[in-house]
Amino acid sequence: FKNQTRQQSTYVDPYTMTYKFITELPSVVDEGATSSSSKQTPVHVHFHNGDENGARVSINGNTLSISGNMYLAQPIIDLKADGKPVTTQIFSKKAGE
Repeated sequence: FKNQTRQQSTYVDPYTMTYKFITELPSVVDEGATSSSSKQTPVHVHFHNGDENGARVSINGNTLSISGNMYLAQPIIDLKADGKPVTTQIFSKKAGE
């Protein structure tokens, strides 16, 4: 038990980190085309001042502000992107991600 007094907290606030991941976005398909494909796109998410309800998101070099309940354990998330309503769905999440 001697070591307990010397241990320091290893807690890191998840809302102070920048998250980087790859998402698949649908490609733009001309009207009447039968082929559909998706494109892998890098995404960066940075929370404003550690606030869990607001973040800056960079996608393909474009940055926008998102706000709303970003509790990512939900399969469907309703947000606002630059003030406009957006619904997104989380796929392929493993436990703890």
